[in-house]
Amino acid sequence: MMDVRKWTLLHVAVNAKRLDFIPLLISAGADPHALSMASEFCVTDDLKGLAATPGDIAKLRGPQVFATYADALKEHGYEIDIIGNTSTYQGDLFWPALEEI
Repeated sequence: MMDVRKWTLLHVAVNAKRLDFIPLLISAGADPHALSMASEFCVTDDLKGLAATPGDIAKLRGPQVFATYADALKEHGYEIDIIGNTSTYQGDLFWPALEEI
């Protein structure tokens, strides 16, 4: 389910810093690759005009949100790497390359 901005519940939970819901949504199958529309409608200034994944938003919401998001992904079997300062989760999230068939 998405809203008019193509935000999923995972986008909303990460943006709202709901550390309790982030792992729950990921365990329920929320798509961490879901890309929102670039929008000016009902978004904070730092997201205006940007298409964003939940991970992009997690990075903007600070190290605690980003750490919760990254840890939940790892816990639920996603292969990710954090490039940068991994001890404080202040870096970039990288996914393994997908093979084309």
